[in-house]
Amino acid sequence: MTELKIKPTQIKIGYAIKLPCSWMEHPFLAANFVVENQQQIDIIQTLPLDFVFFYPDKSQLQSPAPAVPANNSA
Repeated sequence: MTELKIKPTQIKIGYAIKLPCSWMEHPFLAANFVVENQQQIDIIQTLPLDFVFFYPDKSQLQSPAPAVPANNSA
């Protein structure tokens, strides 16, 4: 399992992360979880953390929307 350190500003919805602090220092039920919404990101960014652990293998990354071909009417 790959574990990377990233800055809190790099967190995106779908990232599996672990907060490097005691459970008493954050409002979440657990320190490891998959980020589900922007509100969670906002809360994490207010915590006094230089980094969080990021687990790409456990993340649920959303792929960008597929490009829509241009309508070529000539």
